[in-house]
Amino acid sequence: MPRPAFPVAPALLALLLVAACRPSNPAPDAASPDTSASWASDTAPRLRHNAPLDTAFAGTTGAFVVLDAARRDTLRHDAARSRTRYLPASTYKIPHSLLALEAGVAPDTSLRIAYDDARDPAQAWWPDTWTQDQTLGSAFRRSVVWYYQELARRLGPARAQAWLDTLGYGNRTVGPQVDRYWLDASLRISPNEQVAFLDRLWSGHVPATLAHAAAVKTFMRLGGGPDWTLYGKTGTGSQDGRQMGWLVGVVERGGAYYPYALLHEGPPGGEAWSRELRRAKVERLLRTAGVLP
Repeated sequence: MPRPAFPVAPALLALLLVAACRPSNPAPDAASPDTSASWASDTAPRLRHNAPLDTAFAGTTGAFVVLDAARRDTLRHDAARSRTRYLPASTYKIPHSLLALEAGVAPDTSLRIAYDDARDPAQAWWPDTWTQDQTLGSAFRRSVVWYYQELARRLGPARAQAWLDTLGYGNRTVGPQVDRYWLDASLRISPNEQVAFLDRLWSGHVPATLAHAAAVKTFMRLGGGPDWTLYGKTGTGSQDGRQMGWLVGVVERGGAYYPYALLHEGPPGGEAWSRELRRAKVERLLRTAGVLP
């Protein structure tokens, strides 16, 4: 079982204190602490260090990182890109949801925000499901940008900055627009850091209650098989004229958990845009790495 999470009141107090004194920025490939002893399992699969991860990237550019959290063992494709920071795009909905719940802006996951076309005019590329009222759960699963932009306005820049500092999330930067900093590349995070954050989330070492962390994990559930469960969140955006397509998450199998991060980098459109192709590639990579059967 995960270790207990931080209680609510001290966590929110820490947010206010840390906002006034911002700590130094960690290196993009800083290692996460060993927080997974209670998940250790002798029967859990081991990573295959001779795994040909590069074959999944034939003709494409990107990075992949997977951590065997119990054994503190990591596999990577493209070490340089794994420590390079990119905009998180909608993968930021994971910590963003936690902040909304912890700060009380979303009293619970059923917080409903009415869609307002005057506030958030529909774009031609939007799915039809975006122009509907949303709850926190539906907005996460549908990756509804406007909902999280409205949460960001209600939270404000001070609480956003304090949260990034408390989490040590990426470069910890809230840009000039509080409702776009995770979209406009003000905030950036590396694949290594994505994995380190998910490791802390799964082991209970983030300043959030167990109930709030469990709710976000439920949002992230993508599916699975007889003895494994796949969790994840996509994110797509543009940085320096190139498309960035993420899928980050965790696999639970054999009494252990394995945080992972996939990043595709390329011209607009194509594989970096498709959620289905990214999920298929992640599952292929995880099987090659020995995590999935």
